[in-house]
Amino acid sequence: MGWARSRDPAVGAAEKATGRAAFGLHELYARRFPAYRPEDLSGYSCYLFRPHRLKVFDERALGEGIFVTAAVLAGGRLDVEHVENYRPQV
Repeated sequence: MGWARSRDPAVGAAEKATGRAAFGLHELYARRFPAYRPEDLSGYSCYLFRPHRLKVFDERALGEGIFVTAAVLAGGRLDVEHVENYRPQV
């Protein structure tokens, strides 16, 4: 199965995870949600998503109210496109 493109090319591509990738995703999900049992969600599939662009908000790493928008390049490298310093109106 190949990577399915979104109708919006700025979003990215997705592919249904199979084999070892699917098993690894189920293990990751189970670590995140300890009550998870694969049989509870047997009707659902795991997908791998490759975004073309992302927006990051991480107060510990970037500081309060800082949003960084970046393009995802080959090899997972990031190209920062915009840094936004959000300050609420008081």
